[in-house]
Amino acid sequence: RLSRTLAAKVELVDIQREGALRFMVADDAAAGSGGTAQWQKCRLLLRRAVAGERFRLEFFVPPKASRPKVSIPLSAIIEVRTTMPLEMPEKDNTFVLKVENGAEYILETIDSLQKHSWVADIQGCVDPGDSEEDTELSCARGGCLASRVASCSCELLTDGDLPRPPETTAAVVTAPHSRARDGVGESLAHVPLETFLETLESPGGGGRDSSTTGEEGAEPEPEAEPELELSDYPWFHGTLSRVRAAQLVLAGGPRSHGLFVIRQSETRPGEYVLTFNFQGKAKHLRLSLNSHGQCHVQHLWFQSVLDMLRHFHTHPIPLESGGSADITLRSYVRAQGPPPAPGPSA
Repeated sequence: RLSRTLAAKVELVDIQREGALRFMVADDAAAGSGGTAQWQKCRLLLRRAVAGERFRLEFFVPPKASRPKVSIPLSAIIEVRTTMPLEMPEKDNTFVLKVENGAEYILETIDSLQKHSWVADIQGCVDPGDSEEDTELSCARGGCLASRVASCSCELLTDGDLPRPPETTAAVVTAPHSRARDGVGESLAHVPLETFLETLESPGGGGRDSSTTGEEGAEPEPEAEPELELSDYPWFHGTLSRVRAAQLVLAGGPRSHGLFVIRQSETRPGEYVLTFNFQGKAKHLRLSLNSHGQCHVQHLWFQSVLDMLRHFHTHPIPLESGGSADITLRSYVRAQGPPPAPGPSA
């Protein structure tokens, strides 16, 4: 009995958030056409887990149950977001939780504030939790700690892969699976984000290094703005791994505060990650794009990725680690385009 009360106290300390919500499984919602979807009351618990796991989200049904009916490690969560009006037309305060095993839960809160704060809290435990591993990739010690990155399912670093401190190696790091950028030993330039944004404002500017397809900056030609192709932009590094992305932004150590790349998510198909240097440590922020090109970052929505870059160039990125951390995007690591193709063939 004594050990049980001690365990209860320990668990209490580990609770990040607790609240009464209603939820249903998305499959039930689809099956229950005619509004007969099965909503259940639950006590939702966000807590730090034991045995090395970071956080878990637990559904207690009924709310006074002593054991959770559903327990999800946050590492298994693929997506957390508020629902779109078309998804839940009759509900305003709902959000979606998608899990790796295909399960999908819709949760309802009492008001909009609760909805957004739950989403932010869950994302805050998923994303910064992710970045804590790479926070250890500090260049202050001259290299990245491969042992800490092992759980990241990325390649481990060898001595030759570690970023070197001085400027000569602005980034002598290669990205094996990023779009055709295998040039061994080629250094990757750091370009001020302001320069890129200025090209958007110039006539016909699309923000790319060479012949651009005007996006937001080029108004006249409708044909100059087809679909948003991230692969055309100089800050997009394709399927660059998490570890390599951290290496690139950490190449200058703390001096490269605000240096960033955008890459595809390794674990969540269709999603993207903004990896940036925060005082010499790598941080990762997940981005979602919808079919209209709108960009979702934590609780913020932007009309496009370009609008997101403009915003975070002048406004601090909200970090869940707390404190008034001032981090704006200052410059990016320019991606190598496909093998030199400016001259011949089109």
